[in-house]
Amino acid sequence: DHDILFQDLLAFEIQRFLSGGASAFNDVIKEVVEDFRRWLLSEAGRSRYLDITISLADYLIRGGMASRALALLDDQFQLDTSAGPEQRYRLSNLRGNACMRIPGQVAKALEYFERALADALQAVSPTRHKLIAAAYKELGFYYRNEGRWDRADDSYALARKAISGTLTASSPDQDREEMASIQTNWAYVKGLSGSYRDGTNLVESAIN
Repeated sequence: DHDILFQDLLAFEIQRFLSGGASAFNDVIKEVVEDFRRWLLSEAGRSRYLDITISLADYLIRGGMASRALALLDDQFQLDTSAGPEQRYRLSNLRGNACMRIPGQVAKALEYFERALADALQAVSPTRHKLIAAAYKELGFYYRNEGRWDRADDSYALARKAISGTLTASSPDQDREEMASIQTNWAYVKGLSGSYRDGTNLVESAIN
């Protein structure tokens, strides 16, 4: 869990097994790599293809390799049509986050975050409200970094509204953590816009 060099090596090796990734070297596993790539592109392997791509892109973004993550996600763009709303949400959200970390690509992030929100609104799973809240929070992140405090304020308000509708005394810790995250991010925007009392109240609520 804490061996960064090994994690990076593992991420590189995973990319060897993906179509369009690193070249399959002429070594003992070349045929295995090529067979696995063909399977991933088949009907049977397509869902696993999406899962691996999403997981790997998330790791690359968190590891400061946003450009590599975006290239990976763009290479798999044709798979959006076979993904469900939740997977499309994850793909769009990751593309947006990658763009936020690449000079000259920040403006493009808004398109992806708005697409992620649309995908979350189409979801029919029991976690739909969490996806919607997360999508609004990501939009808040985008607007905050662009200095559009009013739009960021509205986004965080909608994020809290989306998740608070199902938050009860018996809700899991993960839901409470997400609510606290929304409130602290919202408080930051309140502070930037001079609404210090509102920001303080949000921070105290997040602590509670």
